[in-house]
Amino acid sequence: MGDPRQAAREELNRQKMAAVLSVIKGRNSLAPVTGKSIAFKTGLSSDVTVRGAINQLRQDGAAICSNGDGYWYATTAYELQSTIEELEGRVSAVNNAIAGLRIARDRMDRETHTEATIVIDDAWDLDDILNSAE
Repeated sequence: MGDPRQAAREELNRQKMAAVLSVIKGRNSLAPVTGKSIAFKTGLSSDVTVRGAINQLRQDGAAICSNGDGYWYATTAYELQSTIEELEGRVSAVNNAIAGLRIARDRMDRETHTEATIVIDDAWDLDDILNSAE
């Protein structure tokens, strides 16, 4: 049997997602709604929480568009394409940032992790080996 608290959280999450969707479905590209306004209308804690809900709704196939003015429900494929292209641009920018951070990390690794190579002669004893490591 499942955890009743987990089931209750999932149901609350579904209700919040439905509330977010109902606010957005009432809007179009000429009158988008801000994340802050959605949070207020739905009782969510912040527009960050709203963005998470919108991300999940989009993953579930909801036709939610956005621009700098807010969110709305698409009525045309063109609107969706515009939002898709904007999101793809974000993905590209994030991937570029990741690549830059990997370069910085690799540079740091090279600068801080120089390996010492010790050549051990068969004639060396333990003291010779330990002294060469210093």
